[in-house]
Amino acid sequence: MLINDFAVCLGVRPFKDNLKILDIFSKENGKFSVLLRVNKKQPIPVPLSILKFECFKKEAGIATVQKIETIQSNSDATLSPVAATTSLFICELIYKCVPEHYINSNVYLLLLQAANELKQSPGNTLIAIKSTLTFLRELGVLSQGEDLHQFQKLSVQLQTFISNTLNNTDLNQKLSGSEKKKVMECCLQHLRMHFQTKLELNSLEYFHIVFQA
Repeated sequence: MLINDFAVCLGVRPFKDNLKILDIFSKENGKFSVLLRVNKKQPIPVPLSILKFECFKKEAGIATVQKIETIQSNSDATLSPVAATTSLFICELIYKCVPEHYINSNVYLLLLQAANELKQSPGNTLIAIKSTLTFLRELGVLSQGEDLHQFQKLSVQLQTFISNTLNNTDLNQKLSGSEKKKVMECCLQHLRMHFQTKLELNSLEYFHIVFQA
């Protein structure tokens, strides 16, 4: 089956020689992986890059990319340590939380929004937190702030931030590094409880460091 679609790069894994496994979340076909041949004319996409691609998908086995074009590269944003870590965190979170072939157009839009916001504000660590809260909502495991794990133990300011984010109300609140960490820990614990998994994220340790930015 020939697939023509748009996608956001979640990450790239080694395969063999000049072949890489490209993990993507596409607009129409959701999350899946494709084989990508890389060379000087076809550089390796970075996380949160927006792609247009054509691939041939077999009934069994991994799909092979026939054509691919980078619509919006995230390589400039990755020059910022905060933006690079934010990109890795968002992509790793979605990659580890949803199964192969999971389709959700709102999650695709979430990724697009994160990519565009990072391009405009590469030093904004709140993008990752807002994306995580929105992701919980789109997964159907969080409809309102009060449902979040340990929500009642958070300060009024943090409760307001969470509720505003879930209601798509942006009041440009500023949070300290410890407040950002607290909200993120509540979100991840909420996911762990819902999916009954440990959900270890490799990028989380680095992200706690840039939370201070």
